[in-house]
Amino acid sequence: MAVLGGFHHVGVLTTDIERLIAFYRTVFDAEAILVDVDDGVRSVLIDVGGGGFLHAYEVAEGQIGLAGKSKYQRGQLDHIGLAAPTQEVFLTVRLRALEAGATDGRVRDFGAAWGMKFRDPDGGEGDLMWAEPNAPLSALRRYVDAPIASWSQQP
Repeated sequence: MAVLGGFHHVGVLTTDIERLIAFYRTVFDAEAILVDVDDGVRSVLIDVGGGGFLHAYEVAEGQIGLAGKSKYQRGQLDHIGLAAPTQEVFLTVRLRALEAGATDGRVRDFGAAWGMKFRDPDGGEGDLMWAEPNAPLSALRRYVDAPIASWSQQP
């Protein structure tokens, strides 16, 4: 058993802090809790729930060269995964992400969990996940064996 309490934050880059804050507020109800400037670089902590934060740093256009690249080509941090605490929250956030143009809405059925891909305004990749409470890890399907849920094909 790990002695850690999970992730505290993940550092990400953005070319527009206000746009990124608005995206996470609109889609995930996440709030900016600390905006700071250090050595001329603006940063913000965005509370994504469960004790975790995105620590976003604002950089000039052209400094985010890996955004939008294909899987495994995006550098050390390939994507983030955010947890929906309930199935209802997952479905609500799915609709918000569709409205924001951040996802195609397709949900992969992992058996004891659901997953949906999204992309933030800077092209950063993310997964929204909902896991069935108390389901054993052995109940999860591998990604390649997890079909797209038929109900999620149409928004």
